[in-house]
Amino acid sequence: MFAKFVSKRALIAPLLAAIAIVIGSLIPVGRLFSVHLVGDITNAAHYPSGLLLGVVLGPLLQRSWHRAGIVFVLGATLFGAVELIQPWFGRFQSLDDWYKSSAGLAIGLVANFLQGATLPAIKRMVIMAAIAMMIAFSLPLIKKIQMLEAFEHRFPILADFESEMDFALWKPYRNIQLTPEEKDGRFAELSTQYPELARFGGRYARVSWANRDYPEIYLYNVVIDWRGYRKLCFDSRADRDGQSLKIVLGDALQPGLKGAWRQVYANPARWHTTCVEFDHLKADDGRALDLSQLIFVGIAVQKAPDSGWFDLDSIRLMR
Repeated sequence: MFAKFVSKRALIAPLLAAIAIVIGSLIPVGRLFSVHLVGDITNAAHYPSGLLLGVVLGPLLQRSWHRAGIVFVLGATLFGAVELIQPWFGRFQSLDDWYKSSAGLAIGLVANFLQGATLPAIKRMVIMAAIAMMIAFSLPLIKKIQMLEAFEHRFPILADFESEMDFALWKPYRNIQLTPEEKDGRFAELSTQYPELARFGGRYARVSWANRDYPEIYLYNVVIDWRGYRKLCFDSRADRDGQSLKIVLGDALQPGLKGAWRQVYANPARWHTTCVEFDHLKADDGRALDLSQLIFVGIAVQKAPDSGWFDLDSIRLMR
């Protein structure tokens, strides 16, 4: 009777941990955190969740490697099942996430077998492996948080392409290339000739494509409240005359391109400034765009040729 009571008590912690992991894996984190952090948060969480489950399963193992093997298979199967059903809850399934959870589970199970009689070298190896993996999966999240804080301090500049931050936050569509280019003396002459050009920094970005790709770069906004600003401006040029750029702005009221505002602007083969005035912006369905919840900015070539490039610099909000 006592043995059965102990076994039931031993099930409580693993069961609660498993329930918490399943719930956490199915919560639509994109609605709770910045879209820039979602991937890094989930990457950082999968390994420690597996580690936690492996540790609390210790009483069930009864120091049996055979039982540990069975428990690992069951735990890894649970993680795999969660990944398979995540798309039904607004999440993305990932084989990489399953690897991380299973690796944490394996180390957590092994930790249950460490005792005073265990060789110090083996103990250190297991502990160092656990810590190293924790750091490896957490560092990208820490760096991303620091990057977003730097963006907020620089706002209302959305991109000046002087640092790697802009090349990390502004995403090129599929096979499009977004690369830094150095400004030469001619740019300084142009900025004197055209005073509306932003005259700071030594780099700009080149967006290039081939094979009839759709040339677009986009930003999921870090600072989404644009009230108090009159227009969005940027400097650009095309590789040939006759080109145009389509600007797309989307708010949180109807996420996705179908509910966005879009407009086409000429993009000649010389540096110039384009400004999008915010007065009376309306989405595709006719409603006014919500400037307090601007979550998406896209810049794309309209009717792009088979291959080419266009340059961008100093994407900024103006009062």
